[in-house]
Amino acid sequence: MPSNILFHTFNRAEYATLVTANKDYAVVACRNHHGTHNMVLCIGDVSGRGWVAYRHGNDAVISALVTLKQRKLAYRAAGWLTRKW
Repeated sequence: MPSNILFHTFNRAEYATLVTANKDYAVVACRNHHGTHNMVLCIGDVSGRGWVAYRHGNDAVISALVTLKQRKLAYRAAGWLTRKW
């Protein structure tokens, strides 16, 4: 059963399906305004707000994870993406 997390994006609270996470970062899958699913990279507790969206879009999330040296999360996110399509 997939778990959901609450994160903040564009001054709104959103719920999304958790793809993978560690203590600092979470990758979630949610619907965009076109009705398709995209990944969102969230960073942990920012000023006591909880999870906050950092990057939106599949390519941006994987690129940011590689840049942040979070290879394990990048592999898991890419794996989710290949299973989804």
